[in-house]
Amino acid sequence: MREWTIREEGYEEEKAAALGNRYLTGNGYLGIRGTLEEYEADRLPAINLAGIYDRSTGWREPVNLPNGCFSYLRVDGEMYRLPEVRPISHGISLDYRHGIFHRHTTWHTARGNVTLRTERFAGMDQVHDRDAVSDQCGFSCRYRTGHGNRYKGVGSERTASGENFHAGTTG
Repeated sequence: MREWTIREEGYEEEKAAALGNRYLTGNGYLGIRGTLEEYEADRLPAINLAGIYDRSTGWREPVNLPNGCFSYLRVDGEMYRLPEVRPISHGISLDYRHGIFHRHTTWHTARGNVTLRTERFAGMDQVHDRDAVSDQCGFSCRYRTGHGNRYKGVGSERTASGENFHAGTTG
């Protein structure tokens, strides 16, 4: 049987840029680098639209969209995110048959161990509808534009399998 998943266990900060490239997901219209959800601009997270480039001083590069995957954990006011707080265990994987990026990270906290598990993908429903762009990943509370607040319906709900966060956009 063919193995359709690549995996990386453990956390090594110096591998972040290379892993972001190796674990990229996309659907032909957009690509999401395989970086961690808590990464900010200095660790190169990116969501790019196919065929849209910025040209500056002769250099051409893809335009980065706002990071709709940004998130991190706080427990009793303490922040838990990589690389600031070393985990007990960490791993990422990419099921490239289905295009799903998985991540699991466990930290020790004053309340015991807490594990963050995430999945993300670039959706393929309505891929030919140019007006149908949906964020299937999460949200960034730090994003602002000159056009005002673009988020609506931000919230969460507790289920048997964990905490689910959701957000919509205004346009």
